[in-house]
Amino acid sequence: MLLSTEVTQTLHGLRVLPAVSLRDATQSAALCDAFVAGGLPVVEVTLRTPEALSCLSAVAATGTVLPGAGTVLSPQQVQDAVTAGARFIVSPGLSPAVAAECRALAVSYIPGAATATEVMAALELGFSVVKFFPAESLGGLATIRALS
Repeated sequence: MLLSTEVTQTLHGLRVLPAVSLRDATQSAALCDAFVAGGLPVVEVTLRTPEALSCLSAVAATGTVLPGAGTVLSPQQVQDAVTAGARFIVSPGLSPAVAAECRALAVSYIPGAATATEVMAALELGFSVVKFFPAESLGGLATIRALS
């Protein structure tokens, strides 16, 4: 699966996809409420902390936002994130193994890309949405405009 209709519809028109690194699942409901109040009905919980999966589960349990997992580097992390409630997966680069696992589990995948070559590779694999990463250190909006 590349991007589900649900993920496409939610992300369409948003100028920002909030990514958070959480350490305390008890703050998830308040965080989700704040994002929704700000017009952002989606949250990418990065898998950078030991508590990330429990925080992702808490975010998913609120039912108020579309929950995703970010900084996903392996097929096992895809499985763990989907089990925790992720409806989409984001990685810092394009991993064929992560892409294959996402397809096998029918979960949306947004691979990372930093160069024109990486964008082309994603397009060749059928991806029409990529995460430009690391955006700021690679020229930000000017580079995004050039790559588009």
